[in-house]
Amino acid sequence: MASSTEPAPFSRFSRLPTELRLKIWRLSLPDIDCITMHNWQKGYWGPRNLPKAKRRRTLNSSGSTSDKPIAFSFHHEKLRGVHVDIAMALVNREARGIAVDWVRKHGFTMHYNEARGCPVFVPHFDPMRDALFVGIDQWRPF
Repeated sequence: MASSTEPAPFSRFSRLPTELRLKIWRLSLPDIDCITMHNWQKGYWGPRNLPKAKRRRTLNSSGSTSDKPIAFSFHHEKLRGVHVDIAMALVNREARGIAVDWVRKHGFTMHYNEARGCPVFVPHFDPMRDALFVGIDQWRPF
């Protein structure tokens, strides 16, 4: 006799009171208090203007001095985000509504992925919390 590996359906879930179902859906969402690791990408260091008070006199290659109003900073807001799968968003309307509310509350953006045929959720890089991964093969360009 062959045994089934599929989980048994919980057909009584839909009969639970709405408040209890919504509470269960909310409790199944991931914990957001974690660090997201983003991959470093070339081209996100860029110039920014400095206010006059912060400008410094610099010596250029010809030996003359100039007031350089430019400094370089990392434009983390341009990083392509990491896709986070929230399977609950694909279960039914009720679960999707809870998932979409959670995504908006935590500042994620939602995109439709044509290749996968489903929505993907993208957290934004938080420079105070998240990590930037630079692979060994990317070290020189970094």
